[in-house]
Amino acid sequence: MIVSNEIVSKDTNKHELFEMLFNSISKTNLGAVIDITDQFVQLELKGENIYEIFSAGSPFNFNEFKEKKGSTTQTVLNHVDVILHHKDENVVNLFVRRSFAEHLCSWIEDSASRL
Repeated sequence: MIVSNEIVSKDTNKHELFEMLFNSISKTNLGAVIDITDQFVQLELKGENIYEIFSAGSPFNFNEFKEKKGSTTQTVLNHVDVILHHKDENVVNLFVRRSFAEHLCSWIEDSASRL
């Protein structure tokens, strides 16, 4: 998945990195590069208790993950597949499929209210 902080025109969904990878890999028959970014929603979650919330719904051990800024993992959170990116101290980008985003947000809000 390609994540960019650059503003992309609403008329297009093209990213320079995607085009470079596509031209280097797909067009040379070394593999396939497919843009699936429209299937995911990104949530930026902040807070001192974010890892306690994650631990309540995931089998993943977050001890090392939360110490390594820039680390990523794919796991399940409340039975939903997610990708987590440790952006900064107590800041995590969570990527979830669009069809599960509302359900997962409700679960996160409910879990946070119990802390």
